[in-house]
Amino acid sequence: IDAGRFQPGRIEAERTTLKEALERYLSEKVPLKKGIKQSTGLVRYWLGTTLAARSLASIRASEIAAWRDQFLKQRSPQTVVHYLNLLSNVFTVASSE
Repeated sequence: IDAGRFQPGRIEAERTTLKEALERYLSEKVPLKKGIKQSTGLVRYWLGTTLAARSLASIRASEIAAWRDQFLKQRSPQTVVHYLNLLSNVFTVASSE
């Protein structure tokens, strides 16, 4: 219990990969959005990253921060915000379902 292994949803987060969550988000949530084309592109980008193969529980904030810092060298800050917002939304939806 002290290690946090018995928190509600933790086991499911360890079993679910980011890829699975992204694919579910793409099929269930993206069609309901106004910017379907943009959201689809953002999801497909994340599907191509090395993080996609990892479980949701294993992805750390420091890894996302490292990705952000690297991506900021190539893209504008607002573009990076769009990518991070989508990823945040995927995690939010996954944790609530």
